[in-house]
Amino acid sequence: MASHGNSNIVVLVTSAFGGIGGIETFNRSLIGALDQLAPQHNWSVQVLSLLDREDLPGADRYVRSQSVKVRGFAGSRMQFFFSAIRAGQDADIAIIGHVNLASLALFMNSSFKCSIVYGIEVWRRLAWLRSWGVSRMDRILSISEYTQRQMMLHNSLTEDLFCIFPTTLDPLAPSPRTKLDRSALGLPQGPMLLSVSRLASSEKYKNIRSVIESMPEVLAQVPDAFYVIVGDGAERTTFEELARDMGLADKVFLRGAVSDELLPSYYENCDLFVLPSTKEGFGIVFLEAMHHGKACIGARAGGVPEVIRDADTGVLVDPSKLATQVPEAILRLLKDPMLRRTMGANGRARLEENFSLNRFRDRLEDILCSSDHRVTMTDYARQA
Repeated sequence: MASHGNSNIVVLVTSAFGGIGGIETFNRSLIGALDQLAPQHNWSVQVLSLLDREDLPGADRYVRSQSVKVRGFAGSRMQFFFSAIRAGQDADIAIIGHVNLASLALFMNSSFKCSIVYGIEVWRRLAWLRSWGVSRMDRILSISEYTQRQMMLHNSLTEDLFCIFPTTLDPLAPSPRTKLDRSALGLPQGPMLLSVSRLASSEKYKNIRSVIESMPEVLAQVPDAFYVIVGDGAERTTFEELARDMGLADKVFLRGAVSDELLPSYYENCDLFVLPSTKEGFGIVFLEAMHHGKACIGARAGGVPEVIRDADTGVLVDPSKLATQVPEAILRLLKDPMLRRTMGANGRARLEENFSLNRFRDRLEDILCSSDHRVTMTDYARQA
């Protein structure tokens, strides 16, 4: 592998600038980190994005050097396919940004190929063509130990193929011009619980319902508490109806999708972040809450325990006991403001130490600059 000067790098991603979600945030961070690293190492980087528009709105904020070029294909799979193959013929390094694109590695001559894997898409046996593409990888970059273990288990892969490569927050997320208070957001006073999540019917594993169903028990002891849900999708109407049927219409606020500029105000105003999701590869919303110094409640499942440290930066609940443990955890933290503040401060410190953009960039640099580099689960546990 040509690991230092004059390396040509091709990066294939699904989308970065045209959507919201953890993978898009990861890809923006990846592009921003490469833009910082490329001039230092004399790398020439091409980023090809399948779903992003050709005019790439917002890309100029992440790409400032002349060393990185980004091209969007607006969903044109054929053009993306042939362009990726052409770029891969001349590249020293190929970074495949999603396992769904892994089969493209079969047509690339790059001397070093790596794939990034996130969560449930690799927690099962891969389809044969993707599996064949993965077999050509020199390294698999997994955002969590849990995803690594599941991919190994279901696809007969060995640990030495993997690097743990956690995500980070969007390095250039828009900063709000002013942070709005509760009244400006149309919210009452009192302890505020917050969840931020897509509400698609395919993502019932986020377990928003369990938090709504916890509210009567919470309100019995903390009558002025209320719950805000940010995010949109088919389940939003279902949750609104559930809240009404439970007599919680004035205690559960479903705000739909909010702008990137407005979202920080919700984090700032909440007292506690709650998302007992059972199938997170990582859970970037927990990093967002930690950035705002908020204690978090999550489930002891998937990659969440690698983000939330139980009894240190938040509370982890048993996925099989959500009905009892979610309200217990909420009440424990709502009744102890000092504990909430301590956990929030610990979470912010953990974010800066382990999941900052600098750590993300340094890990990427290590991977690309050393063909013999390995970050095993043991190494990552020691860093964390």
